[in-house]
Amino acid sequence: MTQYYESLTAPCTTSVLVDTSASIGDLYFGITLTAEPVTGLTFCVLVTHGLKNKTIPQSKIDLLLSALHDEIRGGGKFGFPIKNVHFTVSAVDYRESTSTEPAIRMAVSKLIQNLLTTASFVTIDDRT
Repeated sequence: MTQYYESLTAPCTTSVLVDTSASIGDLYFGITLTAEPVTGLTFCVLVTHGLKNKTIPQSKIDLLLSALHDEIRGGGKFGFPIKNVHFTVSAVDYRESTSTEPAIRMAVSKLIQNLLTTASFVTIDDRT
């Protein structure tokens, strides 16, 4: 059975900031992510020690990881799963009142789209 996936050919760092008003209220959340190609992983998200301090609650870190997982699993440039990439969240810009779930999910979606646009991805034929 042939399965396709997408992977990086070189490391890439990208950032995004969502700072907008919507019908559901103000939305604010920023994130910086580094993606590096590795072998032998399906994917990995690493939250650095700096995010585990009091600047962002654990519930928001969990939501961030869930949103990243959903976006990564959703596929790369051509809709295939992203594999063999190590993701490191190096910074977030968080505000208690406006860094809501929609703000985090919007930022993560834009971040992954930026990554797919700027990084060097390749589609791989994984025959099993």
